[in-house]
Amino acid sequence: MLSFFRRALSSWVTLGLLGLVMLAFIITGVTPGPTGSGGGDGSWVARVGGEPVTVAEVSRNAERALEAERAQRPGITMPEFLRAGALEEIIRQMVTGEALESFGEEQGLVASKRMVDGEIASLPAFRGLNGRFDENIYRQALASQNVSEQELRDSIAGSIVQRMLLQPAGAGTRAPVGVARQYAALLLETREGFIGVVPTRAVAAGPAPTAAELQAYYGRDRARYTTPERRVIRYALIDPARVPAPPQPIEAEIQAAYNNNPAYRPSETRTLAQAVFPTQAAANAAAAAARGGRSLAEAANSQGSELVPVEGAQTREVFARFASPEVAATAFAAPQGGIAGPARSPFGFHLVQVTGVQRTGGRPLAAVRGEIVDALLAERRRTALSDYVRGVEDLVGEGATFDEVVRARNLPVQQTPAVTEAGVAPDQPSFRAPPGLAPVLRAGFQLGADDDPAVETVAADSAYALIDVAQVIEAAPPPLQAIRAQVVADFTTERAARQAGRIAQQIAERASRGLALPQAFAQAGVALPRPQPVSGRRADLARLGDQVPPPLLLLFNVAQGRARAQAAPDGAGWFVVQASRITPGNVQSSPGVVEATRAQFARIAGDELAEQFARAAEGAVGVERDAGAVARLKEELSGGQQPGR
Repeated sequence: MLSFFRRALSSWVTLGLLGLVMLAFIITGVTPGPTGSGGGDGSWVARVGGEPVTVAEVSRNAERALEAERAQRPGITMPEFLRAGALEEIIRQMVTGEALESFGEEQGLVASKRMVDGEIASLPAFRGLNGRFDENIYRQALASQNVSEQELRDSIAGSIVQRMLLQPAGAGTRAPVGVARQYAALLLETREGFIGVVPTRAVAAGPAPTAAELQAYYGRDRARYTTPERRVIRYALIDPARVPAPPQPIEAEIQAAYNNNPAYRPSETRTLAQAVFPTQAAANAAAAAARGGRSLAEAANSQGSELVPVEGAQTREVFARFASPEVAATAFAAPQGGIAGPARSPFGFHLVQVTGVQRTGGRPLAAVRGEIVDALLAERRRTALSDYVRGVEDLVGEGATFDEVVRARNLPVQQTPAVTEAGVAPDQPSFRAPPGLAPVLRAGFQLGADDDPAVETVAADSAYALIDVAQVIEAAPPPLQAIRAQVVADFTTERAARQAGRIAQQIAERASRGLALPQAFAQAGVALPRPQPVSGRRADLARLGDQVPPPLLLLFNVAQGRARAQAAPDGAGWFVVQASRITPGNVQSSPGVVEATRAQFARIAGDELAEQFARAAEGAVGVERDAGAVARLKEELSGGQQPGR
């Protein structure tokens, strides 16, 4: 599966499910691209407990997931993304998440506001330079991703309910010691052998293919040579140079901006510790004891509560959201070292100890005048540019063509060569799409050949583009004669690879009959590189994960004294592997491996139980899927390029 999903879902037990791809965007900082229509007619791909998972929702999440994947693989297209199974994975996650939330609601599970607040405050994406939750960064992140606070809170609340269900389901699993010992011994197993290579280039090229052979080869594999759909896209950039310089702000505007910016005013934060009591009587008793000379921690303990430090320095506004306005007012009225309260919140009666007070004196107008003027001018430039763009959009909405708009607005026109969605121009190999052109290409491939021109954002608040599709060249293979040299080279290479495979299989058969691999290579009748000795432990392979070289992996899948041949993944030839000696692992020499294996089994078993619980929740609430709607959505998202093939 693609890297986005590997990052998003590493464990059912520890992470639950990806409730909304939107949450991942806020955390990673990836800006979603424009979303397609995605079936805005309200049709659905699944129903969970009678509630629809709509085509529009899935389409938005697919677009967002593709943008996240492009952060790792910039050239990936939507058809490639869908061929990797991304759409099915997104739908599976959304269906399972909805089923778990519905099942949890039936059982009375609720994510409280305080729990959601805690999750938000703990997200690294919302922390400032001091490592603490920053309200301004939080608001800016939501705005930059075009996500409302309620969307985020609903997503987090759903994830919390999912964890409430999944974590207990997967907790407490244990593997029998006997089973773990057997697998631990396997991890400690050591193997020795040989690895040899039969390169394709070592095999004679053979005669040139006949015209009939070449035509048959080309006809059998035309898809291999098919050039993807290409488009010639015309565009006109709209940037601040299109609008006149704004007038300088007057003094009243500067003063108003200064007065309205809390960053310029004096501020106060407090370091606090609090104890919460279920009754006012208990809080009053603890307060009396603390003011009588006992520490607040001792006084709270005597009434069955505990003094807990509040994480981070708090402003009055932030503390009010986590406790209540009454508690915050009381805490910020007390002197440093004082004890405030009791004051009431939805959680009980609070006593708050003020352990520190930090005040900043603010910044005078004279010190910040320059930055205020710059900010006001920048805002005026953004507004003027926005008004200009709106005027262009109005012309398009009134039916003006691309040529009519650029003439009316005197916009300079640029044009791409015939490019693929990834920005490659097969007819101009030297063409390299500049990084800023990616939004233009993306929008150009979402427009139909007969659609009206469209205005798209190139850089937020600073650059836009009027885009028009000048030509659409359908995906098709070029004539054989145009690429004859390439087809001849591919034919010859494939024929040599088949011959290399036959030689490798013959070598493997001789080695499996008792001949050492170096001797079997010497008898091949072809000049080949000499096989190299190799040895290793199975545990070393486990540490390499997905990076294990295929020949080394094959060494640990061959019986002692036997040999096997396998094609190299890059098509450059074949390798032959012989396992000459297998030494069983001794767990007595590494007792820690047994416990580590048990722990790994416990995690795997926990994840399996959690997944089975999720499947059971789907069965309990009822899930209905529409395979036809999924197929139609996949075709729509891929632009008709049949991603499933």
